[in-house]
Amino acid sequence: MDFNRENKTVAELYDMYQHGTLILQPFFQRNLVWTDKAKSQFIESILLNLPISEVYLYEDERGVLSVIDGQQRLSTVFNFLDKKFKLRGLDKLVELDGQDATFERVKEIKDFIIHYVKIHSNVNRAEIIDTYSRINRYTVNLNAQELRRATYSESDFLKLSEELAQLEFFQYGRFFTERKRERMNDVEFISELLACQLDGIQDKKNGLDNFYSNYMEIDDYDRIKAEFESTIDEIELVFTFSDYFIDEKKKYDGSNPAKNLGITRYRQQADFYSMFYLFTKLKEEGIGLDTNAKEMFLKMLLIYNRLIEPEAYIDILSTYAVKCISQGNTRNSREFRYQFLRQTINYILSQEENELIIKIKNDFQEIYEYDFNPLTLDIEEVYMVINRFEDELEDD
Repeated sequence: MDFNRENKTVAELYDMYQHGTLILQPFFQRNLVWTDKAKSQFIESILLNLPISEVYLYEDERGVLSVIDGQQRLSTVFNFLDKKFKLRGLDKLVELDGQDATFERVKEIKDFIIHYVKIHSNVNRAEIIDTYSRINRYTVNLNAQELRRATYSESDFLKLSEELAQLEFFQYGRFFTERKRERMNDVEFISELLACQLDGIQDKKNGLDNFYSNYMEIDDYDRIKAEFESTIDEIELVFTFSDYFIDEKKKYDGSNPAKNLGITRYRQQADFYSMFYLFTKLKEEGIGLDTNAKEMFLKMLLIYNRLIEPEAYIDILSTYAVKCISQGNTRNSREFRYQFLRQTINYILSQEENELIIKIKNDFQEIYEYDFNPLTLDIEEVYMVINRFEDELEDD
């Protein structure tokens, strides 16, 4: 590999960054993952004049440098100089807590020497990605999705997954913490949903690489994207009945269906995967839900939400919970959850009892001594029955 070692001050690299001749996040880089405390302690290391590991840069034919390794370090220094965070949680220079780039010692940061390896433009793309993967595999523990982003950076499947991950539905539904987004867990899960849409229920995440590889180019990109968004829209419609989500304490009016879903178990990836597949299949089969069917389905989902747990007294609900936890991403578990939801929908549409509904009704009668009828379900009454049963157990 053609490279040489050089060094520049932070000020020199910062100037290059401002003028666009140093790119921090090229196609293969992952999202930023350092917390403000970690960033502050890195600035502290510079102020203490401690050695830091060298950075790896790639120089293209125009002379523009892209970061192969060192994005976190350089971004931290540049963000501090841009006054995007203040120092906090320092170990030794505690007197500097709360300071930003306006303090007098900022010159020490700008004069600090950064050593870097510059890889020249005659090195091909595959070698760059391999270098990035090798460095990070043994230093910062790239997760599977971050490695996919590097390996399949030009894949339309990746591009579409990243686009769909930005839907407001996933923001409001609280599917991912900021930390999970930083580590690209959101894009990975959307990729799983997209694979499910294209080729049915998949087994774990093992096959995702094949989708990234097989869909490097997607001819009907817009159609596939529109179908995904349409499925999300259908799921949202189930959660539009605001009366079931009004919370007087929080003064929330239940008007955002994504937020409504986000306060239930169905924002969990295991649950949502099977629900997404359910609505994909319904659309594929030309089956629509009218307003009454949507509300009935929601009421059943909320009862399930209230009762599903590994220790549930109703066996089928206990089994469902276990299949969300133990090997929850296997094809078998995903198929079980899909069939559970599908039988619920089938009953609502046909009003003919099936194995699932018969079992739930019988168990409700035996355990809660309550005549459970999904077609005339009074959700508040069912909640009262469940609460009374649990209170009596505690009294015993």
